[in-house]
Amino acid sequence: MMPEATPAPEECARHRRALELAIAWARDWHPGLNPYSLENALLRLVEEDVPQDQYLELWEELRQGLRSNPHLQTPEMRALLTDEELAARGYWWFDPVNL
Repeated sequence: MMPEATPAPEECARHRRALELAIAWARDWHPGLNPYSLENALLRLVEEDVPQDQYLELWEELRQGLRSNPHLQTPEMRALLTDEELAARGYWWFDPVNL
């Protein structure tokens, strides 16, 4: 079995930017902002296929941001950010119950 190739520097930078953007939205989102901006930042993590076994400190920061932002705990935001199909595919951030 061949070892996985190390991602190219530009791919790593793209992954980090996607994570940092999602972290910022999760941490700072409030009702005056468009909720779909946060959803789009989270969907970008799926589209970019950001590996969950890398950037562990950033993934933990995202989890903390989603968990600690009181504005994301409302029923409306929890409904917006819940996607059972994506959660079942391993994208835990679309399962607010298990953050």
